[in-house]
Amino acid sequence: MPADAPEQVDAPNRPTTLLLTLLLTLHPSPASPTLALPIMASMQSRHACPPMPRPGRSGLSAPSDSPFAAWAGTLAVRAARTTAALLSTRHPFQPDQPTDEDRRACADKPLDPTVSVVVTNFNYQHWISHALDSLLAQTSPPAEIIVVDDGSTDGSIHCVRNYATLHSHITLVQHPGGVNRGLPASLRHGIETASGDYVAFCEADDTWTPGHLEEKRRLLRSFRDPVWIANDVDLFGNPWRCVRMELGNARRIRRRCRQTINTFSPQEFRRANWVLSFSCCMVKRSVLLSLDFTGNPWPEHTDWWLWRQLAAQYPLFYVNRKLTRWRMHQSYVTQARPTPELWNRFRLEMDRLLARQHPTTCGSLLNSPRGLMRRYF
Repeated sequence: MPADAPEQVDAPNRPTTLLLTLLLTLHPSPASPTLALPIMASMQSRHACPPMPRPGRSGLSAPSDSPFAAWAGTLAVRAARTTAALLSTRHPFQPDQPTDEDRRACADKPLDPTVSVVVTNFNYQHWISHALDSLLAQTSPPAEIIVVDDGSTDGSIHCVRNYATLHSHITLVQHPGGVNRGLPASLRHGIETASGDYVAFCEADDTWTPGHLEEKRRLLRSFRDPVWIANDVDLFGNPWRCVRMELGNARRIRRRCRQTINTFSPQEFRRANWVLSFSCCMVKRSVLLSLDFTGNPWPEHTDWWLWRQLAAQYPLFYVNRKLTRWRMHQSYVTQARPTPELWNRFRLEMDRLLARQHPTTCGSLLNSPRGLMRRYF
């Protein structure tokens, strides 16, 4: 799910971006990290899944098939990453160190908590094999991988069944009758089916780096009972979407999450979603089951609906590493565009829910102004 916020930083227009690109290409910063455009790793298919679609307006890599557009998009992404990396030096990450109480509590833990991965899928036959391959490549494997299909009509169910035949810890679940019930019901179904102490999410069009779970388990071994954990993301896919997200939401969130343990006020999560994607979150299963999944009037933003409930009770633990590869593609952007009326209804219903759940800390939300978001992309 995209981390959409009512207050965004507008990206520069394309001529400005290209000019910046040329300057950065000719005069690279010695402090800049590696800036190669991420390309989806080529994996030999053993599971008879359909091939990847051609890059183009489907949103895989470039907004058109022209070589110049692909070249310009690649340079624009490099420029955006360089700019974001340079700006991030103004707000360096300062990791929290475990306290003595954390160390004593962790020493008393008998075993590492088990982790279940929930993958929700709806007509992602071209991409779900890449998501599952990345989960199977984890250096610290999950206890189980649960794929919840939400009434797909393409070949993705056949693809997942092939994986489940080869890997006993992969399970395909569907709604009764194979119907489409939407993202909230699919997530709830996957969480209820899971057996792990924690549930990590990976969307069917995203991937994880091999050390994704290993890094989060290291944090679980260092701190006392984190409830939810998020991480930074590596953007790939449609280059212009990557540019706008890199200079907008991603930069804003990196600037805010400057420590391992981050506490947010109810007003902060009301103004913006401070978690970039479902695919970078891991949450304690018992806490997830206590959340409201049904009252959300804007299902495309189920993540924000859930994260606001968590932020009202628990601090967010943040891993400052790009452990998730988040795909930017046009079809997903189009369906999430809200109207001002929908946006206000979403925020009002969320305020009412939090005021009922936590009247002392969140009751004042009902008296907050109902401002509209300035820009959404």
